Amino acid sequence: MKSEKAKKCIDANVNYHREIANPFICLEYAIHAVEVAEQEMQEKTIEIHKKLCDRRSAYDICYLQTDFHYLKLVLCNSNCNYMKDFINELNNK
Repeated sequence: MKSEKAKKCIDANVNYHREIANPFICLEYAIHAVEVAEQEMQEKTIEIHKKLCDRRSAYDICYLQTDFHYLKLVLCNSNCNYMKDFINELNNK
């Protein structure tokens, strides 16, 4: 399983039926595990996108926030409108 948090949630709430010896989990806990996995994957996606952002240079200079006319270079803090729009789109699914 890719989400360790979701795996822990499932492992903590799995039960076994005595007669059939098959594991089962309450729907409420299953839904919670899926939500935890979605949140974890979203966080990982945002972090990877920040690292691979093509709006920044190899020196961590943000091309969107830098003003080359005045030779003002801005270090990328991943707080530009591009990243905000990306996160909003991800949240809107």
